[in-house]
Amino acid sequence: MGRSTSQVMFCGLVAALLGCFGCGTSGSHPPAIPEMRFEIAPAAGSSAEFEIVEIQAGGQRYTSLAGQTITTFGRFNVFVENTTGPFGMTIRLLGNDPVEVRYGLAGVASDTGIRVVDRPGEAVVLGSIGPGAPQAVPEVRADVCAPFPGQTQCSVFDGNGVFGAPLSGSIGDTRATRLTGRPSIDESEVGTPAVYFYARPQDSVSVIQRAADARLLVLRLYVNGRLKDVDSDTGDNVVRSDL
Repeated sequence: MGRSTSQVMFCGLVAALLGCFGCGTSGSHPPAIPEMRFEIAPAAGSSAEFEIVEIQAGGQRYTSLAGQTITTFGRFNVFVENTTGPFGMTIRLLGNDPVEVRYGLAGVASDTGIRVVDRPGEAVVLGSIGPGAPQAVPEVRADVCAPFPGQTQCSVFDGNGVFGAPLSGSIGDTRATRLTGRPSIDESEVGTPAVYFYARPQDSVSVIQRAADARLLVLRLYVNGRLKDVDSDTGDNVVRSDL
């Protein structure tokens, strides 16, 4: 896929960005950005179907995944970056096969909850959900998946992709950036497919993702549920959007 001149220039800075643990105005010593993590996997059998009705973190609601059937054959990762608690997820099982959800503040073992969701059709709340939380505006979301060998497209939703392909990269705005995947101490086991939200972004948002084993990735960036940028490469995948 072709890239704009700004993307090419930005891609040329990837090594420097990852080497200095940040980008934007974060410099060589970026702030420690908190991260909320949800990991959903089949609890029995080889697959499961579910819907993420909403996610709440830091007093905001993230709803762009609502109404989307997600099929998982392994670990499906969802993150909310640059936010604090309380946080929670409302999930609805769409098939008869249960899922196990692990959730908590990334890197804090004592803060991790584990719940098996096994009631089809019922909206189940995990963690803390407040009825008056406002919608996150803008709502920034990045989806990353790995196509099967010999294919060029994949989806984080329908299971059409490799589960567990290791990642490395970063996500951030003009103020700060957080490393994701293998370079991050608290995401060392993260693989595809993965969804990243970025809370309260300023000015613009940029996302970089690379497969640790140099396989092809597809990276998509959404703002308020609308696709803004996409990249697909065996090297650095870079997407960005002004806000």
